[in-house]
Amino acid sequence: MFTISVGPFVLMGYFVPVIEEVLRTIVGPLAKAEDPTDTGGWFALWGISRDRGFSSEPIFGCMIGRVVGPYHDGRLRSIVFMENATEKAKRISDDSLRSSWQTRDSARGRYGGGIAITDRFVMAFSGLAEWADEMLMLIVAHRLHLINGSEIELIIQMSNNWRARDYFIREGVLRL
Repeated sequence: MFTISVGPFVLMGYFVPVIEEVLRTIVGPLAKAEDPTDTGGWFALWGISRDRGFSSEPIFGCMIGRVVGPYHDGRLRSIVFMENATEKAKRISDDSLRSSWQTRDSARGRYGGGIAITDRFVMAFSGLAEWADEMLMLIVAHRLHLINGSEIELIIQMSNNWRARDYFIREGVLRL
């Protein structure tokens, strides 16, 4: 077996266009119907290094869509979203989780919206409602052939994300 190594800019070119398209056409309109300020957020991709005792490290992160205005405590929303997405990704990789919903605790600033896509990578998004953050990551991972229907079902069971379940049933990925 051999490994092909690519840099973070190559990976950005792989993930970002798909995230932007799914946000614009599927998840964004659903999230915006509930909260008109839900128009973008921060995407984080983390790697899990099994060779170094399951340590995790960021590969890249970037803003997707439009995020403007101050947050409730005066901090910029973009900074809060970056911190939240990073926290989700680190928590999943450090604790060997499948979903950030497994250890969600909003009182401690630990939210849903991140998923392990293989045993080597974690994707997380913050900026939308938690259900929409997770739905975005699930659809992107599925479109990029990084996750299959049984993995999607497992993650949706953890979060009870009925919107994501309905989407994947309509798409023929999951069954009733």
